[in-house]
Amino acid sequence: MALMLNVGSFGSVATSRRIAMVALIAGLFFLSAPAWAQITLVHVTPCGAATFPATSCTIPATGTGNLLVVAWSAAFGNTPTTASITDNAGNSYAQAGNSRALDTAAGQMIDIWYAKNSHSGATSVTITPSASVTGAATIWEFSGADPTAPLDQTSVLNSQAATATPSGAPVNTTSPGEAILSVMVPAGSIVGLQTGNAFVSDSINFGEGWAHLMAPLAGTYTALWNTSVGTYASSTVSFKAAASGGGALNACDLNADGSDNILDVNRSVNMTLALSPCTANINGANVCNIVTVQRVVNASLPGGACVVDAASVIPTGLSCNPSSMNGPGTSACTGTLSAAAPSGGLTLALSSNNGNVTVPSSVTAAAGASTFGFTATVGSITTNQVAVVTASANGASPTVSLSLTPSLPPPSHSVTLTWVASISSNVAGYNVYRGTTSGGPYGTKVNSSLITGLTYTDTTVLAGQTYYYVATSVDTSGAESAPSTQAAAVIPTP
Repeated sequence: MALMLNVGSFGSVATSRRIAMVALIAGLFFLSAPAWAQITLVHVTPCGAATFPATSCTIPATGTGNLLVVAWSAAFGNTPTTASITDNAGNSYAQAGNSRALDTAAGQMIDIWYAKNSHSGATSVTITPSASVTGAATIWEFSGADPTAPLDQTSVLNSQAATATPSGAPVNTTSPGEAILSVMVPAGSIVGLQTGNAFVSDSINFGEGWAHLMAPLAGTYTALWNTSVGTYASSTVSFKAAASGGGALNACDLNADGSDNILDVNRSVNMTLALSPCTANINGANVCNIVTVQRVVNASLPGGACVVDAASVIPTGLSCNPSSMNGPGTSACTGTLSAAAPSGGLTLALSSNNGNVTVPSSVTAAAGASTFGFTATVGSITTNQVAVVTASANGASPTVSLSLTPSLPPPSHSVTLTWVASISSNVAGYNVYRGTTSGGPYGTKVNSSLITGLTYTDTTVLAGQTYYYVATSVDTSGAESAPSTQAAAVIPTP
């Protein structure tokens, strides 16, 4: 098995360094080719055309640890933003990078969100835009995706020139076995995918198209469409497979293919010789030298492990569930690391910019762990707020926003009635009667004891109801007069 080295023109010093590194890794020739991880499509479900957020999209019950992707578009002439996407299992959704694409000439938009490492049992998804609009969506579920950082590439095309054969936004994937999802929104209407295109059409709905591709190798991929002539916009995203064994990719896996192998050793040599950019985070962040190469070599040997310096491990993401709170409670937060925490663990500083949300001052990721967790505690909420929680280590500080909305009790309503005193000289008091039909009957006496004054407040009314009232006078012998003229009260709806 020959080494796959990038051969170029070198001076004598570079050549001698390269020969030394080739000698260092010569013993790796026996390594077999890596086994690629695979993403599998579990289901795809179109939703709409319908009004959002009034419509909940019904999907097959989700599995555990899967990737959920929601791509939606508003009706022609509407370009809302996405306020949130939620489901009934409490999965946490985030926008897939800057995936919102616009065709400003036609007034059209696309947005793609996803939830990683899913909870099981979600059967409905709610899309909440910034304004109530008609739109359509497609929802995918995949198994085998990276559970901690699945998003690889995001690409958008905004306000493209009119054509009947538009190309979707292209993505250049970085690892084999990725799932690619592409949406096309033309000013006209979708006819279908072009003949011979590798993408699979998942939905043609509302004049728009949704498609996916399971890409076997890393490379550039573009969905090709046929439409009626018109301007268009497109958004495409790709998601990585889980590393071999189902864990997160480690720092020694420099080409992110799910295996530490000869290809990573070759890449570390090229990085050290400045033949390619240094992106390794093994021997310190973006440090490439013989120590970095040796550690990749060790990780590539049978039974080897990827050993990194503490200063090389940085937090790369942060999420909290639930991400919206409407009263006192807790939100479980999870962070991801760029590599496994070193021996002794990794300590991260935590902070919140909102006094209503408290977090520990620090948290430690255990040795070898690629994630860490902590709890954000939410106190009393009296106004709409956004709290930003930050986790920091080694110069990186990913953040997550918690939406805080007070849960207000329904407004209480009452009706206050007043009347003129009876001209009789022996009046002991008054009764007030209520009905729901104009002209009676007035079957409910609202006072429990005789009213001696000339006013009464009825606090037992219901929102959205209309009531009709009459009053009577009662003399000292208990005789009751005929009812007064009717008064009506309309109770508002909250």
